[in-house]
Amino acid sequence: MKRVQTKHCLAALIVAAACTIARIAGAECGDVDASGTVTVTDGVQVLRGAAGLSSLCTQALCDVDGSGSITVTDAVNVLRKAAGLTSNATCGSSVDQAVAAVLGDVTPLLEIGLGFIPVPGSSGAKIGRAAAAGQGFPCPDGGTIEITDTLASFLQCTFGGETFNGTIGSSASMVDFSLSISDATSGDNISIDGGLGFALTGKVTTLNGNLGFSSTLEGSFGVAFQALQVDDSSAGRLTLLGGALVADVSSSGTGLQTITLRPNGTNIVPVDVDLTAGGTAAFTFDLQSGVLTPA
Repeated sequence: MKRVQTKHCLAALIVAAACTIARIAGAECGDVDASGTVTVTDGVQVLRGAAGLSSLCTQALCDVDGSGSITVTDAVNVLRKAAGLTSNATCGSSVDQAVAAVLGDVTPLLEIGLGFIPVPGSSGAKIGRAAAAGQGFPCPDGGTIEITDTLASFLQCTFGGETFNGTIGSSASMVDFSLSISDATSGDNISIDGGLGFALTGKVTTLNGNLGFSSTLEGSFGVAFQALQVDDSSAGRLTLLGGALVADVSSSGTGLQTITLRPNGTNIVPVDVDLTAGGTAAFTFDLQSGVLTPA
């Protein structure tokens, strides 16, 4: 399948920078049965899917022309490819790429931003990698972060190709985000605004609420945090233990309604997509490598 070159360079917070590329992985476009080659059998599977009959089809596998639905045209394209003829079986041109792009916008907040939620009454930010309260310290690739027990301020703070500006502030049970993130590779600028309720138990933070995202490339969308659990017990990296993240992208014009991530304490996160035209698509997303794979 196509690989989406939405690049997000993320950091092992403060101490080092590591680069993640949000991209799509999977079998050859049109290889529905994952046999390794595109054959007439794959075309038959797509025909069955278009007719609403039982098949191996999912939206991600069989909507090979990226129209947003599985149709006879998709089957014709697969059959043409199996015969060695020219075909519009491109895959990834619609659903896959749109999902990868949204995940690319959200990932910097999950990988970096959530690690700097200040906790009132503590000696600095929640995570142990922070400097003492009231001090600033350099970011891995330029700029600084200044932290008090209620505010983390990013000043041209750069992790790989991502530059953060703005603040994360907190009270006893709320955390407010006013951030902008610039991607030097894609030229995208992402604004994140809103407030989340949070509860801290040991080193596990539970977040609830909604944040607004505005991207110069992907447009505006909202993300609901539904009891998202963030564990900071592993040095150098945050772990998403449970709960859900639901991105409402219904106004994006991509044919997607919602994208739901369901963290499970591992790097491989199930992703469920509801389509505007009806139906669903399923993926897994590797938080560490940035690879999106049709399920």
